[in-house]
Amino acid sequence: MTLIRTTPLLAALAVLLVLATALAAGCTSSSNSTASTTAPTTSVAGTAVVTAAGTAQSGTAGPAVGYDRLVPFLPKTAGAWTIDGEGEGMTLKDNEGRDYTFATADYTKSGDEKAGGSIVITDSGLAVSPLKQEWSSFTQIDSTEMSIKRATADGQPAWRIDQKKTNEHSMMVLAGDRFLVNVQVADATSADLDALVDAIDFAGLAALK
Repeated sequence: MTLIRTTPLLAALAVLLVLATALAAGCTSSSNSTASTTAPTTSVAGTAVVTAAGTAQSGTAGPAVGYDRLVPFLPKTAGAWTIDGEGEGMTLKDNEGRDYTFATADYTKSGDEKAGGSIVITDSGLAVSPLKQEWSSFTQIDSTEMSIKRATADGQPAWRIDQKKTNEHSMMVLAGDRFLVNVQVADATSADLDALVDAIDFAGLAALK
């Protein structure tokens, strides 16, 4: 998957689509993959979440919080990373007219003009979003091209994606069984990804209502 650098809002929308496509394609691959952790997709929109163990369970999500409450969780600095401009946000609607919101920012790395990073925080609330649907179909994979494996971030379940032939790394974290946080770096190291992830206040995000 490729980190797309345009405006943060357009880049975030592209990242969501690219991530969903890449992971959906990866989850159907049988090349050198480990046992599947695929979970069933809930048939009632917004009433179930999926844990890192891959099982659906009842959630307590209400309507999505405003994007203005998500933007403060985008760190200004993270190790060698610095936010590029300001964090931005947007409200979208699913087919039933229910809101889901996201906040996003791009990051530059001091001393490395090629490296780039991005963070997208999404609250689906009661809506059906592509990213929420993809979370329920993630599968552990280890191939010559990439690896997708379970992880945790500040105690929250996560999936880590490493491209083996490029310097691209990403992590998707489910905070509070509700907020999906996608962190990506390109032309950077795995440690660079960790620096961005470690700078996010996942506990505070999980506590939002």
